[in-house]
Amino acid sequence: VIGTWWIFSSQEPRSLSSPLASFELIYPVVLLACVIQSLFGVGVLLLGTPWMLLLGMSFSTTLQLLLPISLTISLLQLRGSYRYVNRSILREIIIFGLPAIGLALWLSTRWVPSLEILVGLLVLTFSVQDRLGFVRAALHRLLKFQRVYIIIMGLVHGVSNLGGSMLTALAFGKGLNRHVSRATIVAGYTLFAII
Repeated sequence: VIGTWWIFSSQEPRSLSSPLASFELIYPVVLLACVIQSLFGVGVLLLGTPWMLLLGMSFSTTLQLLLPISLTISLLQLRGSYRYVNRSILREIIIFGLPAIGLALWLSTRWVPSLEILVGLLVLTFSVQDRLGFVRAALHRLLKFQRVYIIIMGLVHGVSNLGGSMLTALAFGKGLNRHVSRATIVAGYTLFAII
């Protein structure tokens, strides 16, 4: 988080007039997202990406800012909880999810879609799953096809940085112990950040 000032001062968002204004709008969100990620295993990319895009930052600038922060928090969390990680889910994330993230990142460098709409739809979908039964049911049906789900999760994460919400849904949707779920989320998120 300390290094964010340098990034903010060198990367001015398109829609804001001064780096100071962008710093004042972005820093509190990054700080809050860090606290949330420290508690729940996801947060910096999940909350920070939509916020940065809404402020007019490019996707690549957003990644340059948020990935090191997210990776640092995840590595610190993983240090104390690695023994609880569900190895079979992690293996499938490595085999199916990481190549999908790489492919989606590569495609996003060749074709630059308007990510704001996609990010908005994904955030909306995952935020209403507890309130709308048909969304929850559709996600649970998709969880039955775990490998397909992990590939989709990788593609979503590679394009939008929002695979963390799908990873959380996967870990908790499997009915794992709370410690196992959290450790698996942290391990998966660490792998996401490395790619």
